[in-house]
Amino acid sequence: MPKLIDVKKLQREKAAAVEGARAILTLVETRSDEPITEEERSQFEAFQKTATDLDGQISRAEFVNSEELRSVNSNSTNHRNQNRGDGDGDGDGDDPEELRSFGAWIGAVSRGETDKLEKREMSMGVGAKGGFLVPRQFDKEIRAMQPEEGVVRPNAMVIPAGETPDAAIDLPSLDQTGDKGVHGGIKMNWAGETGTKQDAGDPEFILISLEPETITGYIDVTNKLLNNTTAFASYIQQLMAGAMVGAEESAFYNGDGNGKPLGILQSDAVIKIKRETANKITYEDLVKINAQIKGTNLKWVLNRSALPELQTMVAKNTTQLVWQPGAVAGAPDSILGIPVEYNEYSPVLGTFGDIALLDMKKYAIKDGTGLSIFLDNVTQYGSGKTRIYMSWNVDGQSLMKDSILSEDKKTRRSPFVVLN
Repeated sequence: MPKLIDVKKLQREKAAAVEGARAILTLVETRSDEPITEEERSQFEAFQKTATDLDGQISRAEFVNSEELRSVNSNSTNHRNQNRGDGDGDGDGDDPEELRSFGAWIGAVSRGETDKLEKREMSMGVGAKGGFLVPRQFDKEIRAMQPEEGVVRPNAMVIPAGETPDAAIDLPSLDQTGDKGVHGGIKMNWAGETGTKQDAGDPEFILISLEPETITGYIDVTNKLLNNTTAFASYIQQLMAGAMVGAEESAFYNGDGNGKPLGILQSDAVIKIKRETANKITYEDLVKINAQIKGTNLKWVLNRSALPELQTMVAKNTTQLVWQPGAVAGAPDSILGIPVEYNEYSPVLGTFGDIALLDMKKYAIKDGTGLSIFLDNVTQYGSGKTRIYMSWNVDGQSLMKDSILSEDKKTRRSPFVVLN
């Protein structure tokens, strides 16, 4: 066997360069008014050049390795090609590329045809280890089928899994905590025409650490349904889609950070607005929330239990409805000119977070290892069922550690403003 070039090592080096470039852009995005500096531009271009050069090296290495293996294994490869197939004529042969549908793939899992599958080591809590990574195209299909679109993920800053999907990453962010203000501690001074120039001060940074955590769950299905892979695939994909969006969105919004994402409502950057009237949402509440928001990608997020408060809200000292012109019109789709998102995972009316104004671009999601599946045909054997475990990795948290002190040195503003 010839000595092959270590392509994985080159890919890791490229991933590190891309991560460095991404960190610079993330830092620039956290600043409100300052463009990219020359030093940052130079660093970004260096990372970009490194990644581009490594692309070329990877391509050449893969070509050389491929030709070396082709030469050594040509005879055995030809033999396998001549004998490809599982004998049933359905196209579900031994070549993983022939598993062109999720039904065919899950059928291969259930039949134990492990040569077609990429195995992942994981503990599923049932005394057995192992599972199989769902091919990327089917993972995307499942996520695309989500019956009720999520609120946080579609609006957040999502960092892809990368070459080392579950490794922790640190995102640099301006330290705007306390009284440092929007510029992260930079002090600017005007010098007179003949005055002495003063040091403007150095920006201060903090690191936002993201390390994908594991989410697991299971569903029991009848063996009869499992054997009908065409019907089963459609059914299980929809169930998985709903479970995935539910688990993620609940954590992204409410998670406490213990073995799971730290949700938006748990961020130290949240500004809490005192409610005018218990168990109510008033026009004055909404105006006060809007006065302390900071951001450009704004959306109101609320539980549908708060909807009656909006639909029956009247202008102060009048009987005129504020948002609802009549019974024919639908639910308000904007408040104070800002779009509304109805979120199943927002707290109910009268509790902290029942309505919030958010810039969710200031919330980061780091994807890890994609969806994996493990089939257990023992636990529910007596019931004629198979237990299907699913698992994937993800993390998330705010890109800010505190609200920001405005230039007036009195008012605090934040991308997350919530009714208390």
